Amino acid sequence: IVNDLVLDAEGQKMSKSRGNVVNPTELLAEHGADVLRLYLLASSQVWLPKRFDVRTIPEVAGGFLNTLRNTYRFFAQYAGDWRPASGSPPAAASLADRWILSRLAGVVGDVNAAWEQYDVTVGTRALMDFVVDDLSNWYVRLNRGRFWAPDREADPDALATLHTCLVTVVRLLGPAAPFLSDWMHRGLVGSSVHLARFPEPGSARDEALELAMDAVRRLASLARAAREEIGSGVRQPL
Repeated sequence: IVNDLVLDAEGQKMSKSRGNVVNPTELLAEHGADVLRLYLLASSQVWLPKRFDVRTIPEVAGGFLNTLRNTYRFFAQYAGDWRPASGSPPAAASLADRWILSRLAGVVGDVNAAWEQYDVTVGTRALMDFVVDDLSNWYVRLNRGRFWAPDREADPDALATLHTCLVTVVRLLGPAAPFLSDWMHRGLVGSSVHLARFPEPGSARDEALELAMDAVRRLASLARAAREEIGSGVRQPL
């Protein structure tokens, strides 16, 4: 599998005579290797001609990596002296924990299935969507009180669940963003992500719970849309 042509933002072939070439060294210095690599993988299938628009790099890849980095820092901030238990993690009791672990199992299966077919774009997008939509914008926000509350330690079950999600995510991300994933894996586990086994499908999913959570999230989205329609802030009681 190889890349097709990289075109400019208008769909024209890059050439020095047209003056529309980009300097890869300058792009790496400005955005970083992981951001640029993820942008090329996630924005379109690599075997198709690629319209390269430098203005969309932060939108496609930069925001995702910032979200992942901030989620890791959130975990590290409240983990304190907590360490994961040796052996298999205990079964999650919280519905929220069971839901995110079920979604994680689905993403592991999706990424493996896509990459086995050399479709790195579908696999990368599935992982990025999970981190932004499910892990950061829903699970962490919904369970923030379990990680931080006055005069109370973080819930060890919430820490274990978020730790499991982050470790699995960075192992899936290793081939696509090798530098950030390795930095995070060393912080989470103490070793290089590139010496860890790639996650394999097999964990059971709770599809009924996933459907129920989809309904809750849909209701939350509709309520927010209704608030925006009448100009009511999200913290204003109704």
